[in-house]
Amino acid sequence: SLTSGLRLVALAIAGFAVAAWGMREVLRRTGLDDRNPLIAQAQVASAFKSTNLLFLGTSRVEQGINPDEFDRAMAARGHQIHSFNLGLAGASLIEVMILTRNYLEANPCCVRYVVLEPDFAQLSVIEQPNSARAIEFFDLSNSIELMRYMNLFGVRAGIPLTPKYYFRGLAVSLLRHYSNLGLAHLLLDPSQLNYRLWPSTRGYSGYDRSFADRLASDEKAERAYDHALARLSRLSDVREGFSAADRSDPATAAALRGLVGANHLKLLASFMDFVRSRGASVIILRMPMTAHWNFEASFVARYRSGCADGPPLLDFGDPKEAATFFAPENRTDADHLNIRGATLFSRVLAERIDDLLKSGAAPIRPAAACGG
Repeated sequence: SLTSGLRLVALAIAGFAVAAWGMREVLRRTGLDDRNPLIAQAQVASAFKSTNLLFLGTSRVEQGINPDEFDRAMAARGHQIHSFNLGLAGASLIEVMILTRNYLEANPCCVRYVVLEPDFAQLSVIEQPNSARAIEFFDLSNSIELMRYMNLFGVRAGIPLTPKYYFRGLAVSLLRHYSNLGLAHLLLDPSQLNYRLWPSTRGYSGYDRSFADRLASDEKAERAYDHALARLSRLSDVREGFSAADRSDPATAAALRGLVGANHLKLLASFMDFVRSRGASVIILRMPMTAHWNFEASFVARYRSGCADGPPLLDFGDPKEAATFFAPENRTDADHLNIRGATLFSRVLAERIDDLLKSGAAPIRPAAACGG
């Protein structure tokens, strides 16, 4: 009968739900679910109880800032800093926010400074919906947060893919999160990154290879890199704010103005206010980078125009002013520093932050100073 059929369907759904929940608990209790960096990395960082400074951002931060070198340089300047690198490859600002929230809720003491690299062009978690990272991430709460985030800029990441693409990826990941479809295979796959076992120095993962070696044997890559540096160098006026760019290069300013807007700053301000509510100061950081150059330039210009009285911005994105860090021998590829570059960068970053602290430019300042 219909009633019996519906009862069997209900029992099947209930049985599947119980089995899915049970499998996830087994994976969690055996440590096989450590492919979720927003939980695993926060837990790893929590083991370092003396941490009072966090580095947050993408793989450029993860590979570009060595906490050991940074802390030594700060100690030489009279600061007792114990830093941890929570950089995460391809991290959207939403992932960074959730990771930070997970860490600070578990560790209400004693972070005093947060150095943040916000990247509005990253949405890797939804561009790889079948990855363990995406399946673990997309519970209902995180899905809603990411939907709101995408709505800020018309469902667009670093490359212009369609809304249908993103919503399909979100739906697939959400379904697989709650059904665990394929999750066991992914978590047992050795090619899937286990964030708890990932070798690092307080979150820092460095690479020793030199980009110069590749450029020496790849003329096309050399031309592409030279072109990228020249393009970044031409954006110096844009980096000073849109008012300066409007005078010197109105066409470029107009093109960049729409990429990062007032809503992005409002989201960033809400995150900075959350950090501030936990008693920490925020320092905004731009790494020496070439990827997503248009979003990066748009953000810097927008921040300088709309957040002049907000938390300080340390900008290392201009090849003319930060030439050392764009030198191929100090990079592992066009967008990341190698071990040598990270060592140099960590020391210079410590020097710049020391200057901010001594000048009083990095107090616990309200992000509400950020406007459009």
